[in-house]
Amino acid sequence: MASNLLLLNQYPDIVADKSIGRRHFPIVYGVNKSTLLYGSFVLVASGVIVIGIYTGLLPKLSVIGLIPMGVSAVVFVGAIKYAQSLQKFIPYLGMNVVATVLAPVLLGFSIILG
Repeated sequence: MASNLLLLNQYPDIVADKSIGRRHFPIVYGVNKSTLLYGSFVLVASGVIVIGIYTGLLPKLSVIGLIPMGVSAVVFVGAIKYAQSLQKFIPYLGMNVVATVLAPVLLGFSIILG
């Protein structure tokens, strides 16, 4: 999830970063592939929680850790639609911060309480 936060926060700076010679994933592979990578990371993080619950490594209450993944799904769709338009994309960056912070907090609470 932290990788996703950093990944999407690079979108608004692509032009500036490119002009000074930086080469990060969105510059090298583009916004579309970066957004697919974002979605892949969300699926993997969700899968880890589900598998952890299924195998008993995580308590059943850990299902609350999936709530922010729904927010991440909205961010994914927003990135597909608006990544090229900074003004429209900014709210999705905010939602991404919420999902990134909330997921480990909820997962941590579930482990402590479960």
